[in-house]
This record gives sequence, C-alpha cells and structure tokens, in this order.
Amino acid sequence: MRCEIAQLSKSRGHVYLDLVEKAETENEPIAQASAAIWQNTLKRLQSKLGATNLNPLLQAGVEVLLRVKVEYHERYGLKLVVEDIDPSYTLGNRANAAGSFDTPKG
Repeated sequence: MRCEIAQLSKSRGHVYLDLVEKAETENEPIAQASAAIWQNTLKRLQSKLGATNLNPLLQAGVEVLLRVKVEYHERYGLKLVVEDIDPSYTLGNRANAAGSFDTPKG
C-alpha cells in the first residue's frame, strides 16, 4: 500500500500510524486509515533495515510503501497491521525530490 504517514505515535513498544492517500493534483487527502506496527514486527524491521535506516521512514509527512494485512476486532473495528516496509521506495522518492538523480549541468 502506497501512502503518506499523517501522524505517528509510540506506546509500549508499538507504533500507531494515521495513513493518508492524497490526490496527486491538489495534495488533499482522499482516503485515510489507521495502522499499527506491533513491537515484534518493529524489532524485525529494525534488525532487517537497521534503526538508522528505519527511523527516517517512520516520520509524519513521509510517503511509504507498506505491506499490510487487515485485522478486524469486534470492539475496535478494522485496522491495518504493517508487516513490512520498502525502504527503497521512500529513499528513492526522497532522492528524486532532492534532485540527486539529476544530471550535472555545465
């Protein structure tokens, strides 16, 4: 799922995310959902990517590509549970935005 992290909070080792999809032309949210990264998944991602690579991805305003599963709880309703994150997607978008892939002029 491709989305932007609108808000992020941490509690008891878990990470809770508010995710949004924005219209390409107007930059206005057209969809939103809540998601969680459970502590065991967070630890796995930290060992896979390293904390220094994962922390910049988990920030408000960052567009990410996530693999999620949908869980349903009688009391709390639907929630997306993050299973994996693609760092190359986010880091590639940031590099393009910064112009690091532009050809040198001159």
